[in-house]
Amino acid sequence: MNYRLFSIAFLVACASTRALAAAPSTPIAIEHPYSHPTAAPGVPGVGFFTLINRGSKADRLISVQSPVAGSVEIHQSQVKDGVMQMRAVTEGVTLPVGKPVAFAPGGLHLMLFSLREPLQEGVPVPVTLTFERAGTVTTRLQVEPREPPSADADHSQHQH
Repeated sequence: MNYRLFSIAFLVACASTRALAAAPSTPIAIEHPYSHPTAAPGVPGVGFFTLINRGSKADRLISVQSPVAGSVEIHQSQVKDGVMQMRAVTEGVTLPVGKPVAFAPGGLHLMLFSLREPLQEGVPVPVTLTFERAGTVTTRLQVEPREPPSADADHSQHQH
């Protein structure tokens, strides 16, 4: 009887290991995915992370979705003529092989619009990234407190 129980347990373990080994893996690594709390309903959320394409060919991030937002857009902030500007990136973001692409404050980032509820510290935000080659990859943005602004930060010139 113990032999039969052991045999069943062994077969289940083998099947589980085979299922894990056969699970599709993605060549896209997502490092430090995070967001910040939002103050109230209607205030858009943000998303930051670093993407690394460990595949053999360049890829492209083409869209992002989240069940907590009505829409998610990829945006790029840049200073132009001394004024910080932000624009939607509609053509996607190219991911060269092996080169990290940072989504960070002041550069590329996600904008989460029409949030169903404000983002709260400690409550992760699920997002699904869709890549041209790698397909879809789901991750969670950890909602972390904002760092206090530096004394010389001046956001009076920020435009959307």
